[in-house]
Amino acid sequence: EPSAVEHIPQQVAMIKSLVDRGHAYVAKDGSVYFNVCTCADYGKLSRLDRSQSRTQATNSAGEANDADEYDRESAADFALWKSHKPEDGDNHWPSPWGEGRPGGHIECSAMSLQHLGATFDLHGGGVDLCFPHHENEIAQSCAATGAHFAHLWMHNGFVNVDDEKMSKSLGNTVVPQDVMAQSGADILRLWVMNTDYWEDQRLGKTILQTNIDAYRKIRNTLRWMLGTLAHYDEAKRVAYADMPELEKLMLHRLAELSTVIQQAYATYDYRKVVAELSLFLNTDLSAFYFENLESDKANKLVAEALEVNPNYSLAKLLTRVFGSGWSAESFVSMRNDLHPKVILAIKEDAEVELNN
Repeated sequence: EPSAVEHIPQQVAMIKSLVDRGHAYVAKDGSVYFNVCTCADYGKLSRLDRSQSRTQATNSAGEANDADEYDRESAADFALWKSHKPEDGDNHWPSPWGEGRPGGHIECSAMSLQHLGATFDLHGGGVDLCFPHHENEIAQSCAATGAHFAHLWMHNGFVNVDDEKMSKSLGNTVVPQDVMAQSGADILRLWVMNTDYWEDQRLGKTILQTNIDAYRKIRNTLRWMLGTLAHYDEAKRVAYADMPELEKLMLHRLAELSTVIQQAYATYDYRKVVAELSLFLNTDLSAFYFENLESDKANKLVAEALEVNPNYSLAKLLTRVFGSGWSAESFVSMRNDLHPKVILAIKEDAEVELNN
């Protein structure tokens, strides 16, 4: 992992380039500031209204920002290099402007230029970094290189533990490995998928239990499906044309579900993936099962209808949710002894075909 201290020469070189290009100026005390007025697109990422004289004392999450306590020509300008002060201790290095230390933004631009180049695809960070940190990164990087900085930006929300922001300073950090050890990897996946990345995520005993309950419903449904198929004979597969209308309706509904799920995956709407799957399992599939209980051949009808195509397609969708692998051996194992892990059967050539 790159270290900011190890890249002091690159930071000094970038600052010097900004001064030479007229995008930065040197103050009387030897500090160097970026002149925001030289960047026409400054504030575009955070939709900052340039007509308002906004300082950098508050970040995009509304929290207090460590403002530069040095003289600036404009309240919007930010420090690239801070002249040495006694309270800095040994935290200072030589530069063309005297002893000092880099500002809080230049290190990211210098290191990304060194290791990723002037332009790269994806830049991420917390929502609180959008302004001013990422705005300043864009301004100083584009001004120094003359190239576009990052193509895509992703700002994630905070992780809150029991309604309190998770942070190292509070000592309430949660390690994913601990959650997996306690509740399982599938629970962690389900929790992450139920919240969009740009929203704050809540984690605690209540939230974990809610996800455990949701997962249990899905798992039990699949175990029931495999149980009804335990003694199914492939030779007795029912052709689509010979199916009762209820089974045909199930195939149509599952085909619709498949389309919705694929579209949700394409747009990274994982919350919708979980919601649509849960709705299908808790309503459509349940209604189908209870309707068939009216018949003496309930188990046979359920097994045949689910074995034809819905079982494979639904398993394929759920496998994408939980990231489980598949092999012919695991399918046989689950059908025979209902292995507690959700390792689902998939036949790649089995697709829902509705040509009627």
